[in-house]
Amino acid sequence: MNQGDKNVALSKSALFESRIWSAFSRYPSALLLLVVFGVEVGLSVFVIRDVRTVSVETQKMYARSVLGLRQIGELQYEAQETRRSTLSDRRVQERETVTKAGRAWADRGAGWRLAQRQHWASYNTLHTDSNNTPAARYPRS
Repeated sequence: MNQGDKNVALSKSALFESRIWSAFSRYPSALLLLVVFGVEVGLSVFVIRDVRTVSVETQKMYARSVLGLRQIGELQYEAQETRRSTLSDRRVQERETVTKAGRAWADRGAGWRLAQRQHWASYNTLHTDSNNTPAARYPRS
C-alpha cells in the first residue's frame, strides 16, 4: 500500500467518522437508542447463556434424583422381600411347632386311649366269667 492509498483510506474513515458524529450530534436520541440497544443485546446474551446453564444443571439434578429414587425403590423392594421371607420362615417354624405340639398332644392322647383300653381289657378279663359274660360282683348265694 502506498502513501496515496493510505491517505485515501484515512480520509474515507475520517469522513465516515465525521458523518457518524455529525449524525449523532444532530440526533442525540439516536445515540442513546444505540447505547440502549447494545446494553440490551449484551444482557440478552448473558440471560440466554444463564438460562441454558440452569437448564443443563436442572436436567443433571433431575437425572440424579431419578437415579436416587430408583435406588431407594430397590432398597425398599429388598427390605420387603426380606420381611416376606422372614415372615414366611416364621410361619413355617410356627406351623412346625404347632404340628409338633399337636403330634405330642395326639401321642399323649393316643397313649391315654391305649392305657384306657388296656385298663378296660384287664377289667373285663377280671370281671367276666368263662362264658365271657360279666361276672357277678356279688355272687348269689
